[in-house]
Amino acid sequence: MLTIRVEKFEGPLDLLLELIEAEKLDITDVSLAQVAEQFIVSLQQVGQKNPEELADFLVVAAKLILIKSRVLLPYLEAAEDDDSRDLERQLKMYKVYFDAAKALRKLLRKKRVLYPRQQLPPLPVFTPPTRLEVSMLHETFQTVLNRLEPVIRLPREIIVRTLNLQEKIRAIRERVLAETSLNFSRLLDESRSKVDVIVTFLALLELVKQRTIAVVQDGMFQEIAIVRAEADGESV
Repeated sequence: MLTIRVEKFEGPLDLLLELIEAEKLDITDVSLAQVAEQFIVSLQQVGQKNPEELADFLVVAAKLILIKSRVLLPYLEAAEDDDSRDLERQLKMYKVYFDAAKALRKLLRKKRVLYPRQQLPPLPVFTPPTRLEVSMLHETFQTVLNRLEPVIRLPREIIVRTLNLQEKIRAIRERVLAETSLNFSRLLDESRSKVDVIVTFLALLELVKQRTIAVVQDGMFQEIAIVRAEADGESV
């Protein structure tokens, strides 16, 4: 592994990567020109060196040569910071692959090429009690429902019985038959909502159409009376 000697760092390349990764050393504070020069000298001396070491050098050598060219060309100094950041990212990526290769090398030395899959955790199995009865299930289910009741309970204002026109027609018919005469205003006063008023009015129209009842008014703005109709359509 190449040993780098610059003003703020001296050590192997992998240590440089570790310091950069731990943010203990800023790559931009290192003299990139000197690092590039040492790389070039090392490449000239590789001779019979291990090809793996040469490959490690070549990972960053090309980029370092580019950075050195920026130093030699002053009018390109503005782009040097970007190149330094690119170099830092590439060195970190190189560190990841370097560590992975080191781990694989250790495994190969142990002659381990097969690795079994880890055993999966056992799946839970439901086993009902031996003396389970329907009543027990009912009690348990009822307990769950009681716990859920406050959550699913609807406001009382929403639970309003839907008015039925046929039921209103039947109710008015029975009252007219029982009381002989019924005031229209009284029916409206008994209505609890606008919908109830509308249904009551529709029921009266239907009963008049069926000639079951008749409406009588002695004069304008007088009380309207609802009476039982005779067979010929005349009121009582």
